Amino acid sequence: GAHEVLELAKHVKLKMVGYSEQKFIANKAKSLGIEVIENASEEEKFEIMSRAKALVLPSHQESFSVTTLEALAVGTPVIAYDLPSLTSLYRFKPVFFVRESDITSMIIKTKELITLNNKGIENMFSDDNLEKFLKLHSSWDNVANAVDSLIKNFILS
Repeated sequence: GAHEVLELAKHVKLKMVGYSEQKFIANKAKSLGIEVIENASEEEKFEIMSRAKALVLPSHQESFSVTTLEALAVGTPVIAYDLPSLTSLYRFKPVFFVRESDITSMIIKTKELITLNNKGIENMFSDDNLEKFLKLHSSWDNVANAVDSLIKNFILS
């Protein structure tokens, strides 16, 4: 979905965090005025994400999406395509889905989110289910223990 981000950049200011191996996309993004941050450390990535008004995830092949989880953990809303793997998992107020490949809807939703004030964003994150989800997925040990518990409960029932 990188080419769709390039279209989005014509309408909103973007930063792109990526890897130096993606030179073609990085060069094209830079030519459109996107600030490209290559090979960012985890600390840098979280700093950038925590200051962002939104994370735009135009992927056509996400499954669990750790990037989405990371954005939610630092209080950043997410806009993604309505892939079944994402819509079934990330059913929370600060996650917005648009029809896959619908760049116009992605542009509109991004513009809406970047105009929200901090209170509007905070309200999205006041969700007990989201807090439980983030706590569960805050470490792989938590996830493994939860899966183990589900399996044991299934076997015993």
